[in-house]
Amino acid sequence: MNSDTVFDYEVIVVGAGISGLGAAYTMQKAGLKVCVLEKENRVGGRMSTDRVNGFVIDRGATILGRDFGYMRKLSAELNVKQFENPFRFVFGLKGRDKMRFIRPRRPDDLFQKGLLTFSSLRAIVRFFAGMLWLGRKLRHGQSVRTAAYDDQSIEEFLTRYGGHELLEKVLEPGLNGPMGGHFRQNSRLIVWQTFWNVLFHRVWAYRSGMDTLPEAMAKKLEVKLNCAVATIEHGHPCRITLQSGEVLTSKAVVVALPGNIAARVCRNLPAGVQELLAETTYGKMSIAHVMLGKRPAQDAPGMGFYPLAGEHCEIEAEHLRGPEFCPPGKAMLSLYFWDHAQETVSAMSDAQVNAKAREVIARHFPDCAEAIEGIHLVRWEEGIARFPPGRLKKMAALRQQMLHWDLPLQFCGDYLDGIATESALALGVGAGEVWVKRLRG
Repeated sequence: MNSDTVFDYEVIVVGAGISGLGAAYTMQKAGLKVCVLEKENRVGGRMSTDRVNGFVIDRGATILGRDFGYMRKLSAELNVKQFENPFRFVFGLKGRDKMRFIRPRRPDDLFQKGLLTFSSLRAIVRFFAGMLWLGRKLRHGQSVRTAAYDDQSIEEFLTRYGGHELLEKVLEPGLNGPMGGHFRQNSRLIVWQTFWNVLFHRVWAYRSGMDTLPEAMAKKLEVKLNCAVATIEHGHPCRITLQSGEVLTSKAVVVALPGNIAARVCRNLPAGVQELLAETTYGKMSIAHVMLGKRPAQDAPGMGFYPLAGEHCEIEAEHLRGPEFCPPGKAMLSLYFWDHAQETVSAMSDAQVNAKAREVIARHFPDCAEAIEGIHLVRWEEGIARFPPGRLKKMAALRQQMLHWDLPLQFCGDYLDGIATESALALGVGAGEVWVKRLRG
């Protein structure tokens, strides 16, 4: 590299989700000149928040684990720890006869009368034994340590041990929402990660909205909003061409975009890398946040249905997740719809999804059917990354490859590690540390 070359920045980060912000913040603290480019008019990605008529509406992520070390460390550094709100995530399973509650760290709840039969015992033991055996290796950001176990889907794994009831009555109704509607096809490692990091520990949320942390990070950084990137060319210098036609240069780039989008905008990637990124797929989610003028008779922050033939959705009671999310005396139920064999919700119009949400409320919360004050709809084309068996192993290999290649380019995002904001943040911090080491020595 010519020492006389003039760069606009030492590092440019493309994407201001929690992963890109984590990378930029790490480098900024080390003294690097960094700029973050974001195509939207705000930061945060799936950690963004809307505010409507006094309701605080988290658009994507809603639950954080007490074991989210990167997230909690940044909360303390940026003085937003006081906004953390721990709560108890009890999950309600509604069948045809009654509601049953599954409490955190209480696998014995699975043997409530009428839920699972004794034939499911072997599958339950194998499920929890596998998770506990891997233990802290399942922490988000560390999938390279467990990639060898990315060999079968959760359906394949549990079917071997007679786990049909566990799949259909508990895991699928409870995890289809958080996993973007493709629970059964996900690697068993992804399911174990979810249980270990969230459902097996205490949980929390930001009482002021999930955008609390991203917004606090952005205040420390140079962020250019409404700045869509057309192409990224790595070289000496790296050239980032915006859709406006403007060109920015840098010594290095961190690409914090969904994998499939990164494959489209990055030029001249090594053989196999572009194809691997392009194979990244996501579940499409339609989330109807139903604002209510009264509190429903709902005792659990989460609620699912079994058998799934009843309702293909999961519900979160936001007023139980945090009292500050709703005006006094009011409530909000967030309905997470996913595509399934009988219905492609992502192809419905907004009016159709809103009508579907009203029907669900009328069936299961009839006392609130006339108390609906509005519905705030959020649609995600790239929602939750899919991890069929073997995908996590390929991503672990790519992460190792990036540590050693001589390209001035790093990728980060949860699609490289798992399905959580902590995964995204961990990968962003890691990408930032790579450039701190190489550019500052």
